[in-house]
Amino acid sequence: RVREVLEEKLVVIFEESWEVPVAVGVGVAILLHFKPELHGFAARLGERDFRAILQFVLITFIVLPVLPDRNYDPLAAAAPLLRPLFPDAHIPTLAVLNPHEIWLLVVLVVGISLGGYVSYKLFGSRVGIVLGGILGGTISSTATTVSYSRQAAQRSEAAGLAAIVIMVASTVTYVRVLIEVAVVGGSFLRDVFGPILVMLLLSVLLCGVAWLTTSRGQTEMPEQENPSELRSALLFAAMYAVVLMAVAAGEALLPDEALYGIAALSGMTDMDAITLSTSRLVRAETVEPSTGWRLIVVGIMSNFVFKGLIVAMLGNRQLLKRIGVLFGLSLLGGAAVLALWPS
Repeated sequence: RVREVLEEKLVVIFEESWEVPVAVGVGVAILLHFKPELHGFAARLGERDFRAILQFVLITFIVLPVLPDRNYDPLAAAAPLLRPLFPDAHIPTLAVLNPHEIWLLVVLVVGISLGGYVSYKLFGSRVGIVLGGILGGTISSTATTVSYSRQAAQRSEAAGLAAIVIMVASTVTYVRVLIEVAVVGGSFLRDVFGPILVMLLLSVLLCGVAWLTTSRGQTEMPEQENPSELRSALLFAAMYAVVLMAVAAGEALLPDEALYGIAALSGMTDMDAITLSTSRLVRAETVEPSTGWRLIVVGIMSNFVFKGLIVAMLGNRQLLKRIGVLFGLSLLGGAAVLALWPS
């Protein structure tokens, strides 16, 4: 009886829309054809990595839909307490915290990082120099800098290769910035695209020079952390909210010059927060586009300085010398863009 009911349902579906059963049939055929590859994929990932994917599903399809999609002003609740203490002070309206939007950006950042993490787990130690840098930059260019600086300190002959990987990973930062602005910033991408493209092309050129001046070889890809851990997601959400509030408050209360200090501090350890918060505020017309792209460039330059300090503390002299030249030229390029690019 069950079989008869299923057959009747399938006939109805096929009669109403033939595309659905055809698509299902083709999908099943493709999965069966790649069955050995899928088994290999599952074997290489392991239980911990499947848990990472399930955690991403959790934060995307369970947490995101239940969060309220409305803006909150944390200062509004504190205003009655602040008024008696500061009767003449101007308390700005900072209704910029939207839980749904904040978590949606967490999903975006974790999704980008998880894609790089899964690719790393598939390729493992067979990852080449350039691909290792690309995957490392997709997961975290700062974490990649830490890993390869330590590797260069342990093996001095790996300094040249480590410099290439770190530079490639840092170059991927520009691509991440453009993707995030395109998703969040709307028309703001037109203002950001030119300056970031110039810095990206300079960074690609420096990667090429580093490649041509370094002897060929392979280097192992250091172990990467799972980017979809809930603790990491919550930490990024908190960081993003703080940067969003800081930029909004700075725009309302402080001169534009103070915003660059906020961007520099935020960009040191993570470019995603300052990029996404600035893009959202520009789209809401809270920050001018000409100021917005400069904040992002300042954040990128600060991030290069921070990674240079990591190399100085964890790497060896050979690596520091190479990275000093590569990052120094990148910073000069950023300074030139800030000074010469029209508003």
